[in-house]
Amino acid sequence: MSLFDQNQWYQITVPKLNNESMAGLKGDPQNTAAAVFFQSTNTSSPAQRWQIWHTDNDTYVLRSQASGPTGYLAVRANTTTESHTGGTTAITRQANVAGGEAFWKMNTFSNGGLGMGNLANGTDWGLFAKDEAGNRGRMAMTNNIKGEQDNQSFKFKKIEKIDDPAFSTLQTPTATPQPTGGSSQSPDSPNTTLPTFSGLSTGGKVAIGASVGAVVLIALIIGLLFFQHRRRHKQSSVESPIAGGSASKPASSYDGTVKYSHSTEQGIPQELGQQNAASELDGGSRMNELDGGRTLPAELPGSHAR
Repeated sequence: MSLFDQNQWYQITVPKLNNESMAGLKGDPQNTAAAVFFQSTNTSSPAQRWQIWHTDNDTYVLRSQASGPTGYLAVRANTTTESHTGGTTAITRQANVAGGEAFWKMNTFSNGGLGMGNLANGTDWGLFAKDEAGNRGRMAMTNNIKGEQDNQSFKFKKIEKIDDPAFSTLQTPTATPQPTGGSSQSPDSPNTTLPTFSGLSTGGKVAIGASVGAVVLIALIIGLLFFQHRRRHKQSSVESPIAGGSASKPASSYDGTVKYSHSTEQGIPQELGQQNAASELDGGSRMNELDGGRTLPAELPGSHAR
């Protein structure tokens, strides 16, 4: 649930800087980033009028009237001091080169203010306004977020309705998060059509539909090949050749007649109807060995029958 009305301009202040408000400027065509700082309050100034837009991932995107529909509150590293607290400074950045540093989390303080952190820097860092001599009013990120410090407690006060179609949609920041990026990116041409948060694009939906269709078609082809293979295998098993060149009869042609009986004299199975089948090996016969021509008795030593 959003904490703000998206059709309202807000004034942003901190208790540490009396009679001052946060201002955000717009970058020029050669520079996609611009300054964010505190200055003497003048709520009629476009730079001090902020829109707070709630996103689907429960974060907020902030833009001033001066920064325009595509100029979002973000951060970047000052390369000369990036290893020190306060080295990552607040800026406005154009949406077409912005990433996770343009999405802000709001944490409620007991004094009614809100702590602000962004996705690119993580939960261990918070936005604050500097109040020391020489840097007063400048804004940066700090990891000294213990307690509810006055220069980190941001308060939002309604100014007036926006009612401007240019601020009725939001271009989603999609670039790689740039908490340490500079302002040297080459400017991109403005996007005249501002998409809203509406899930997958039409192209994405078409691509997914085509992929699903291809998977279904491949599955059908594999299923057909498998069915044909099983059918051929079944036919070959039913009509397999036997010795003598004749084919075996299908199992369904079995007529119930017993084909084999047991000889009461020899105890060896005999096939019915075969009068010349031997029930016992001929004791006088000899078996030829393949490689030597030697003869071996057909019966085992000791005259034991098989």
